[in-house]
Amino acid sequence: MVPNDNQCRITSKYEAAIIGEEEFEELYRSYYGKVKQYAFVFTRSDVEAQDLAQEVFIRIWNRKDSLVSQGDWSSYLFMVTRNLYLNAYKKESRVNPFRKQYLKKLEDSYNHDRIIVTEVIRIIGEAEKRLPNKQKAVFQYHHLGLGRKEIALKLKVSINTVDCQLADALRSVRGYVNLKLDINEREIRRN
Repeated sequence: MVPNDNQCRITSKYEAAIIGEEEFEELYRSYYGKVKQYAFVFTRSDVEAQDLAQEVFIRIWNRKDSLVSQGDWSSYLFMVTRNLYLNAYKKESRVNPFRKQYLKKLEDSYNHDRIIVTEVIRIIGEAEKRLPNKQKAVFQYHHLGLGRKEIALKLKVSINTVDCQLADALRSVRGYVNLKLDINEREIRRN
């Protein structure tokens, strides 16, 4: 049976395991590079991006006893990264008032981006509903963070079948999103 949204969302720390050292190490290995890359977007400095990424994981480590294990940490980690940067930037802007203008533009841009991300997530949900059952199952398990082998075991199919179903599902979802947003696929690849 494929999990639905209600089964996937964790609403209380008592419903799932609190992250431990092993999960934290895996989280760090899996996401450090992505967090550092995202931090670079804000800092425009490799050294500052590295410092900010380290600060994100220090914060996660310090709060590991109160954080609930998640399948996909991307959104949470990127939010923490952005917030840490904005907080540091606000402190610095008190010292350097010329940076206030940049901060305001950055916050406005974030609000605009948040609206776009919300719309894209809604469209992806529509696309997911249109997928054939087998592709939908593979897509949902993949979205929950399960690996190819785990998905194959759960659905009692071969890894090759999972690969094919996932490729078809991603192609369908991408096509639907592009159609809905009227985005040319070549434009996306250039960026």
